[in-house]
Amino acid sequence: MSAPHSGGEDPAPGPALETIRLAAIHVSGVRTISPGERELELRFSETGLEILSTPTGAAVGRLGWEEIRSVTLPRTRRGLRRRGAPRLVVATAGGRATFELPGLTSDQLEEHLAPMLARRPGSFAG
Repeated sequence: MSAPHSGGEDPAPGPALETIRLAAIHVSGVRTISPGERELELRFSETGLEILSTPTGAAVGRLGWEEIRSVTLPRTRRGLRRRGAPRLVVATAGGRATFELPGLTSDQLEEHLAPMLARRPGSFAG
């Protein structure tokens, strides 16, 4: 099932990509989720990003690709990635949301997300 595309650039043509699911810890930026909330899953799909509560499976946040300005993996001041769980920052016109992604390295995270985000020029910065 896919939603009609509304506004913005059309994604690059190509075969449909699989949904990517990542366990996440909320750091900041989503008013309806407490900082430090651990029972979350980020689900990237052809339609955008959903934030799910893992105990219930209910969506607690949703952004279409047309709302997402960028997805970044911040680096430390010296240009190196932070130690520990990588962080993912999703920026929209309304602000930024930051998540820690335990169980993955920054390289693994880039590898998982790159194919989907490559179809959205300008949306990903590693």
